[in-house]
Amino acid sequence: LSGLALGLLVAAPQLTGSLLRVPFGAWVEDVGAAKPFLVLLGGAVVGMAGLSTILVTLGTDGLTMAHYPLVFLFGALSGCGIATFSVGAAQTSYWSPEDRQGTMLAVYAGLGNSSPGIFTLLVPVALAALGLTGAYLAWFGFLVCGTFVYGLIAVDPPFFQLRKRGLEADAAKRAAETGGQELFPSGDAMASIREAAGIPRTWVLVALFFASFGGFLALTTWFPSYWTAVHDLDLQASGALTAIAFTLLAALVRVPGGVISDRIGGERTAIASFVVVGVAAAVLMA
Repeated sequence: LSGLALGLLVAAPQLTGSLLRVPFGAWVEDVGAAKPFLVLLGGAVVGMAGLSTILVTLGTDGLTMAHYPLVFLFGALSGCGIATFSVGAAQTSYWSPEDRQGTMLAVYAGLGNSSPGIFTLLVPVALAALGLTGAYLAWFGFLVCGTFVYGLIAVDPPFFQLRKRGLEADAAKRAAETGGQELFPSGDAMASIREAAGIPRTWVLVALFFASFGGFLALTTWFPSYWTAVHDLDLQASGALTAIAFTLLAALVRVPGGVISDRIGGERTAIASFVVVGVAAAVLMA
């Protein structure tokens, strides 16, 4: 593959998972989180099933450029699972008290985003033990099991449960407040998006998230190649270094970051974290 073709193939699931966060996160305000989450996981299952089938039937040696569109399509579908991040964040917020939003979202995001680090560590081992096709099949089985378990245990917050039972929004809100729920949807997902888009700080946060999370994903992908090409480490050692020294650390540091944001505010915490990133980047370039 050319650099462009490879770049598009690698980026496809990341773009799908990023862009779908907006409509599916908004959909939560109408129906709760369980249904959007399952739809996204279902799309990921279809994508991984397609990729696994291609590898089983053709093998790595049988793939040609004629199969590129199909691999691209199933790869993009497999990225649907990434979009569950916004759905799960909304679900976490609705279940959490207002004064602990930072902590609860940090635990959700920190533990949830530890998966790239864990799988950066495991993938080289899986490839060595099972081969490429076997590793895909193992991940496909893991995804199917996870989707099944989520479907069994997922519970929407009280407000959405009451709405599904036929209560009007105001009555459902009063009953849910009695049960302890503190945050509620505005009632119009598109209106919420338009309102958020009209706040300048929203776009500042979008820009910061675009740079930070984009960098997180890019470096998670790039570091194994860096350790291999520049320092002549083998694939397993490169994966281990990337996972332990970068990806897992970057994910888990969100937990204390969320706790701090509850105490001093999210803006101050974000400013301090970007100052640290900027200083570290300057040291690396020096």
